[in-house]
Amino acid sequence: MKAGRLRLAWIVVIAIVVVIVSWRYVVNKHFHPVESKQAETQKRVAVRDLSQLQIKTPIAIYSSVQLFGRKLDDLYAEYICAEKKQKIEAIQRINFAECLKSLWLRKKKIAIENDTAAAVGFDLVSDYQDLAIAGKLTKVNIHQYIGKIDGVMRKIRTRIDWERVRKIKRLNDAELKLVKSIAWLFDGRDLVAYAMTEVLPSNDGGLNVEFMDFLLQNAGEEYVNAIPAVHDTKTSFGPLQFTEYALYESGGERRGASFLNPALPADLRIGGSVVSLRTTEDHYKAAMLFVIGNIADIVRLLNEKQLTTLSVKWMNNESDLLGYVAAAHHGPVKAHRAFKLWLDNGTKYYFKKSCTSAFQIYVVKTNNNRDALEAVRIR
Repeated sequence: MKAGRLRLAWIVVIAIVVVIVSWRYVVNKHFHPVESKQAETQKRVAVRDLSQLQIKTPIAIYSSVQLFGRKLDDLYAEYICAEKKQKIEAIQRINFAECLKSLWLRKKKIAIENDTAAAVGFDLVSDYQDLAIAGKLTKVNIHQYIGKIDGVMRKIRTRIDWERVRKIKRLNDAELKLVKSIAWLFDGRDLVAYAMTEVLPSNDGGLNVEFMDFLLQNAGEEYVNAIPAVHDTKTSFGPLQFTEYALYESGGERRGASFLNPALPADLRIGGSVVSLRTTEDHYKAAMLFVIGNIADIVRLLNEKQLTTLSVKWMNNESDLLGYVAAAHHGPVKAHRAFKLWLDNGTKYYFKKSCTSAFQIYVVKTNNNRDALEAVRIR
């Protein structure tokens, strides 16, 4: 009898324990999800906490003849760790690894829940620092940089399977011919002008060229490739500040530049994520695929009259076509609408006139950058 009662008592105790444990699990899972998520996040990023990364590169001295006497503000100052609105001296003391870390920490503040961005920022700053310590940064002037981009563009345009492009974008023969022609119209200056629109804050083309030249010669290509987009919460960085909307491939889904990636030979293809972009060549391969894709998208949407107008006018409207590329980067639907309006008006007016004020900013800025690069070439 006693044994039976004892066994019953043990069963009751075990049942109570099970109920308590189960209840605590339910409470923690369903009533404290934020705390659980924060704990998990802390565990994931603890190993790569950028705020704890020690910068080992020393401050170095750089000649700043390109920027001497200018009062830099906004991101210009942040990119070189300078005091805002203070005149730039002939000699600057800069630790570019420290500047890059500061930029990524700023991004981390607005991309609080983006673990990927935090991890990528840590890796990019670490890798940049390692290259700087090893003396292996790629330092070039703006002309050499443009030449490199020219080479990337030529490689893409000559080796891409244009028939595959036609099938992917559902173009007819006449449309494909026009897309190819426009794609060959652009050169390295066009893509660098487009990149400066994304990575530099003002529409002062002359300043943008001088500043880009300063970064390339002193901080190196790798610095430009690692600059984060500090105004969005996405994992976005590099000369074009691409997000997952401009480059993404997972399973059967593709976006942006990834649509045409299969048209490249295997040795030229880029990764399926912005995270995979590391080298200058990779960033600009993605840019060129994005440009071709955006051109194909608008050509496919044109009516017969618009297509005829573009077929006749494209060769003499390089700046307007480049403006469309810059606008499409930020909003393809609105860029398409503006492009059709431009064609409906017989291209009599600049493309920017067909854009809303929000998009005119990108068009004007890119054209100013292109004009400034052309002026440097002539000198």
